[in-house]
Amino acid sequence: AKDCDKWVADQLARRAARKENDARRHEEQRADDEARRAGNDNDATEMLPTLLFSANEGDDAVAPNAWMQNLTAGQRHALRSKLAWLARKSKKEQSIASQDGGAAVESMRQEYLGKAKNVMADYKKKAAAAAAAAAAKAGESAKEIAKQGSGRWSQASASGGGSGSSSSSGGGSS
Repeated sequence: AKDCDKWVADQLARRAARKENDARRHEEQRADDEARRAGNDNDATEMLPTLLFSANEGDDAVAPNAWMQNLTAGQRHALRSKLAWLARKSKKEQSIASQDGGAAVESMRQEYLGKAKNVMADYKKKAAAAAAAAAAKAGESAKEIAKQGSGRWSQASASGGGSGSSSSSGGGSS
């Protein structure tokens, strides 16, 4: 009976220790996940300008992210999300490649910069299309205004009492 009581007490102690360890591990994992999420947002935010500048094709006359103004808010968010995902994946791949040496790390970095450039090229095309659509719409609006304006001028000159014709005749007689 003594052995049985010892065994039961030992099992209860192990169970309590296991529950304690599980609770501690769960809390640590939750804290790590929160820190990683906060860190990933910061890393992505810090890495975004690096990716934007590295993807700049040497056109220093224009700000490298000026084209982003032609994207919708959703497109800008999607672009940042994709670049952040690539940054996280690149960081992970580089840490794995670090076991193989510096050349492997640089190779991974170059690979993910290339992927980021491809993503940005896709969004630059979308921005260019949006800019062209906006320019076409603005061109149509300008044509409509010009038509309306020319219609008003022709009506004023047909009536003969336009303010422009009286000032020019008054200026000629002085």
